[in-house]
Amino acid sequence: MRIAVTGSTGKVGSSIVQHFLRLGYEVVAIDRRLSDGPAEATIVPGLTSHVIDLKNYGQVVEALDRCDAVCHVAGLPWFGDTPAIYASGIENNVVTTSNVFEAAMERGIKRIVYTSSVHAYGVIGSQIGPDTMTSPPDYFPIDEDHPCRPIRPYSVSKLFGEILAQAVCTRVKGVSIASLRLGGVMLPREESRPSMPPPTDSDGHHHLRGALFCVTPVESIGIVAHAAIVSQPAGHQSFNVMSHQSLHDWKPAWLERVYEREIPIRNNLQPHQALISSDKIRLQFGITIDLPQYVMDRRNANAVTT
Repeated sequence: MRIAVTGSTGKVGSSIVQHFLRLGYEVVAIDRRLSDGPAEATIVPGLTSHVIDLKNYGQVVEALDRCDAVCHVAGLPWFGDTPAIYASGIENNVVTTSNVFEAAMERGIKRIVYTSSVHAYGVIGSQIGPDTMTSPPDYFPIDEDHPCRPIRPYSVSKLFGEILAQAVCTRVKGVSIASLRLGGVMLPREESRPSMPPPTDSDGHHHLRGALFCVTPVESIGIVAHAAIVSQPAGHQSFNVMSHQSLHDWKPAWLERVYEREIPIRNNLQPHQALISSDKIRLQFGITIDLPQYVMDRRNANAVTT
């Protein structure tokens, strides 16, 4: 199988490329620049690299020649809320996603993975409170049936990609698109401290609001992407991709402070369990994501020094 990966030099894209190469697939790495590291070197057996602009539809069609599947990872990460910034951010993420989907249709490719974000739910972000830049959730744990009510421009751009995916699957028979809603992505090689240090009662709600203590180990994304490519039936589905364990224990009182209301907690959810559910990938693909040791080590190290 020949699989194209856009955004192949980024932290998520490069991890997916390496995962597919290890499985023995032929990989077409697509990005706007070449990697500085060895992961994307053109001498790697089974790897072909294309440097293109995904906003150029013709270049995308050409790059997807003879591909059997596509993982669309490319896109601007979290961008600001000022009009000058979010206008270009939305344009980039929406246009590139549309081009990849439509080019895949032109090439007859019917297996696609799109990396979305839990930001599509609209319930998390860097600012929660009086400015009402997020929507309070209906319940915890948040599953894929929870309504998406994004307010921030980045969140809207990720959900719009899922809407495009649904449109393609409705229009073209036999197409399978999996939207992977990622949480806070963590890598083994990162030297930085966790994005949310161990909380206290006085600041727990502060740290909680950033990503609800939900962690997506980078190596898990390729595993789920592969499962979706080989086994998802036709149609569009969304999947939360993250550990079933919370990075830190949370407290209901912190949630109430964040959202300024009491949020129902279902399924006897415990503080060590993730506030965003990953049950769907377990039930559909048989995949359970644990917090990896490198995350546990960093968390415990912070617990000692903080």
